[in-house]
Amino acid sequence: MNNKLLIVCVLSLMMLFISPMALAASDQNTQIASIGEIEQYTAISLPQGGSNGTDSWDNCNITSIINPEKTIILGMVEMTKIDMVFNYTLDAYNTSKLGTYIVNSMCYDGVNMIPGSYTFEVTTTGSTDNTKTILLVIGMALIMIIFAFAFDSEWFAWPSGALFLISGLYVILNGFGSTQNLYSDGVGWVCLGLGLTVLFASAFHYTGGLASAFGVEGKEHDEYDYFNK
Repeated sequence: MNNKLLIVCVLSLMMLFISPMALAASDQNTQIASIGEIEQYTAISLPQGGSNGTDSWDNCNITSIINPEKTIILGMVEMTKIDMVFNYTLDAYNTSKLGTYIVNSMCYDGVNMIPGSYTFEVTTTGSTDNTKTILLVIGMALIMIIFAFAFDSEWFAWPSGALFLISGLYVILNGFGSTQNLYSDGVGWVCLGLGLTVLFASAFHYTGGLASAFGVEGKEHDEYDYFNK
């Protein structure tokens, strides 16, 4: 029982390491409106609309674009007017950094001048929802492995190992939303290693019960009790 409790505690500690990453990936600037998410190394159209109260603006410029490293990557460029809306296309080279970009603009006519700001998010997949999906998959894997040890059954261990394996590969390749660094890679490799360990342990110790695969003394089974085998 003590060994089983230790295993459950170790698995729970994994969630403590993963949670800060999830919070970091989902942290967004709530003070400025966002136009959404795009995939890394993808060009994006930056729109600008509105009017001076009576007519559309004569001109709109982007005064600066600030990347996640707080570096100005573009400044004072004129936007192209299409009908009543202005637009500027930021090339794919300038969306190489993962995270939140801030766009500052200025629209003016002969009399009035109004500034504006908004953000957009650059992620590995073009969406920030993958963090919730990853945590859901890892959560399901943890639940399955707890059931596997509780019932000393390989039938729960196999899907748990597969889920850990899938989540590990996904995190290594795509990171957590807009975060892909050594920390996210470490989480991915831990999940991948745990998944492989559970899969191989349950596969090669099928007849001895899952507990014996990890050095835990399993409970004895009645050979005629077909419901607890």
